[in-house]
Amino acid sequence: LALIACAQGALAIVKLSGIRHSITEVAINWMPSVVAINAIRSEVDQVRIKQYRLVTASSDAQHRADNQRQYETSLDRVAKVRTRYEALISSPEERRLYDAFAASWSQYRRVGDDVQRMMAAGQQGEALEVLTGSRTVALYDAIRETLDRGVSLNESGAQRDADAGVTNADAATLTSWIAVGLAFAASLAATVLG
Repeated sequence: LALIACAQGALAIVKLSGIRHSITEVAINWMPSVVAINAIRSEVDQVRIKQYRLVTASSDAQHRADNQRQYETSLDRVAKVRTRYEALISSPEERRLYDAFAASWSQYRRVGDDVQRMMAAGQQGEALEVLTGSRTVALYDAIRETLDRGVSLNESGAQRDADAGVTNADAATLTSWIAVGLAFAASLAATVLG
């Protein structure tokens, strides 16, 4: 009985350690990464909206200054959520996706800088043409697609670790039932033979 109890306990400890690891990965890595990437995506969308507002709703200097301020606030928010996410990057694949996003975002920011210069020079038509041009739209779409892939990668990781946790829990449960059965059989045999 002592040997059965020790073996069952040791196996349970190993399986519980695996469960703890899986739960920890889901809780402190995968799901926070999904939340952070979605926050980046949301703030990037806000930048795009604020760009349109800057270009199309700046009828006078006051409106242009207000729209410019809102646009810059959105850019700051993107920077903040990026910093939060960068600490969560945990694999080379995730790093590659983030680097691809960062490269596209840098290009998009340069386009945004061009749009601001045009607006400051009173070239609203040209600014709108750049903002809605196929190059800018393609950059924006590339950013969104890369962020979507980052979300998918982290969701897959979370699912993989959740599945591993369930598998370990099932194995620990089965082991416990087997140990109970063996202990019962040993006790019954000791009673009959004793």
